[in-house]
Amino acid sequence: MKLPALDNDFCRWSKGLLLLGLCLPNAHAVILYSTGDPSANTTAPTGPLANSGWQYENTFLSYTGYPISPDSFVVSKHIVGSYHQGSTGGTTFTYMGVTYDTVGRYDDPSGGDLTVLKINPAAPAGAFPSFVPLYRKNDETGQNFVVLGRGLERGAAVNIPADGTTAGSPNGTLRGWEWGGNSGVQRWGENTVDAIGIANSPGVHEEFLLATFTPPAQGGLPNEATLAAGDSSGGVFIKDTADGIWKLAALNTGVVASFSTTSGGAAVNMALIDAGGLFVGPNQLQDTTGLDLFFNAAFQSTTLFDPNLKTPVVSLHTRISSLTTWLDSVTVPESAPSPALLGAALLVGAGWLVRRQRAA
Repeated sequence: MKLPALDNDFCRWSKGLLLLGLCLPNAHAVILYSTGDPSANTTAPTGPLANSGWQYENTFLSYTGYPISPDSFVVSKHIVGSYHQGSTGGTTFTYMGVTYDTVGRYDDPSGGDLTVLKINPAAPAGAFPSFVPLYRKNDETGQNFVVLGRGLERGAAVNIPADGTTAGSPNGTLRGWEWGGNSGVQRWGENTVDAIGIANSPGVHEEFLLATFTPPAQGGLPNEATLAAGDSSGGVFIKDTADGIWKLAALNTGVVASFSTTSGGAAVNMALIDAGGLFVGPNQLQDTTGLDLFFNAAFQSTTLFDPNLKTPVVSLHTRISSLTTWLDSVTVPESAPSPALLGAALLVGAGWLVRRQRAA
């Protein structure tokens, strides 16, 4: 299902929306539904998921970025800070074991969360030896993807009674997990693009791939994953059916995650299947009949978090296909990836949601 354009309440800079990378910048690894084992999915995926992005090993600050041409790599804008602005100089990017100095930046002119950083290919480190192909098609909805990240581990389970009348119970209905600690490793997971989100405000136009956190028994994937603090700028890779190559389709931007377990209580960051029974301020969210949320058009004409409506629990990934014209204008034209490689902000308060649309 394709969502309509979202109103200004959705935009990153309003209604208390925060970015993943600004919360805990030294955190590492996406959250998996199937296990809380800190060692799970910390090596390259194999089988059908081989060469799905992990091979582009790199480090930018405490996050990741992805070379897209011999002299350019992309990162989430909100993690870059003031590098190459005013009198502020550059930083470094490590790719395939080689460290490169950055020499300039280009921010998405539409105000979105993507930045291109440049290196000097004539410097001693040279040009990037290989780079990531971009997913240029606009058919992402319904496609499975592999996501990489360096966010927090899964923490304590969040259980809510089935009737939603009290705040929490160790024997209640599982709604998800609190954010946990930092393992210091990169992890991969899977998910499906449920919809395309569009956010417009003065001077800003952004497009996102949206994904819910769905139990495998209800249509989720075997390695179903969602985001936490520190996952910003991690890659989302979709396999192009035309040539069988996994391509960069998005970068991680944020996730709806901040709720309270008591009325008016302190907000807790969680990786949620469903927010029903939890609170936003004094209001308890009344989705207690099912664990998978769906888009409700009534959200378009109500205030955020109406306690009588279902509540969004989605991750957001900045869409590459909507930015390829601009990316091509600021980078050296792409060529095919090398054969060796073919063999790698907390956002809260959005007033909308989607149901996972997957084949049985």
